Amino acid sequence: MRETGTEHWTSELAGTSNSSGFTLLGNGFRIYNSGNFSYLKRYSYMWTATPSGSNSAYYLSNASSFSGVSKKYGFGVRCLED
Repeated sequence: MRETGTEHWTSELAGTSNSSGFTLLGNGFRIYNSGNFSYLKRYSYMWTATPSGSNSAYYLSNASSFSGVSKKYGFGVRCLED
């Protein structure tokens, strides 16, 4: 699922093929209280469609685990053409 190469990642990951065509990018995230960005080119963070409560949401980190966090954080979204 991860993009191959190092254009959007700090290093190549052994066994990466992106055979699914999902092309996960190392987008990091934006910290809500400072506006700074963190983990660029190191991790991928994306919101899920499923909420985790009124003030938090689930996010997907590196396509392997879901966690809940405040909706104030700036994570990526994936839009799909219908």
